[in-house]
Amino acid sequence: MADLKKHKKLYLALQAVIALAFIFIFRNITVIKASGIDAEKAVKNLYFLNVFLIISISLLCIVFIMSKKNKMELSQSLTVEADEISSSEELLKKRNEIYENETKSKLAQLEKTLLSEKTKEKMFDEFLKIIVKQTESVQAALFITIEKEEKKMLSFVSGYAFYVPENDPMEFHFGEGLSGQAAMDKKTLNLSEIKVDRIPVYSGMGSSVPQNLLICPMLFNNETIGVLELASFRKYEQHDEQFVENAATLLGSLIVKI
Repeated sequence: MADLKKHKKLYLALQAVIALAFIFIFRNITVIKASGIDAEKAVKNLYFLNVFLIISISLLCIVFIMSKKNKMELSQSLTVEADEISSSEELLKKRNEIYENETKSKLAQLEKTLLSEKTKEKMFDEFLKIIVKQTESVQAALFITIEKEEKKMLSFVSGYAFYVPENDPMEFHFGEGLSGQAAMDKKTLNLSEIKVDRIPVYSGMGSSVPQNLLICPMLFNNETIGVLELASFRKYEQHDEQFVENAATLLGSLIVKI
């Protein structure tokens, strides 16, 4: 409504300018006729002069109005965008706060559960069950760092829906494969829609191969003491990654204490 009123005022001002210009023309014509000079020629010159004046003023006013209109539209657009950005930032902040609170609660429950286990083997199995459920994963594998011939290696210690033959100890060096690379770089790998041959997930409905991986090194005092590998049919989100990293750090600290 405010914008319409502003445009109406400008329009009325334009009409007033045009009306005053016409009054000026007719007044000059009257003066010329009364003075007895060459009225016809003078009137023509005055007429064209004033028509030019009217057109110029009119165009100037139109340009002014359009400029004001564009500025107001731009201002409104920027205001709307700023409001949208502010609203999005608030929603993102609230969502992150919710995830943080949920993560703290999940980690507290996880620690309580793991501490109740009597052996490392049971603790590893329970850990994987909880992580798989919390991240909606379908496979999981846990590797612990060992040393052979003065070289660090990863050795499989527990799995979820992950079959390993008895005659295959499933060990590999740091830097070997995806888990070995994560162990060496000390960085989490979040891979989506990968095209590799992996162990399929079997169920009563058949078998399929998950193509989303989350591989997280377990760190303690900036040293890799193990690697957690998860697989899912859905993409791992950032909050999944943060939760798994915190959970892996928690497990690493417990392993060192035991």
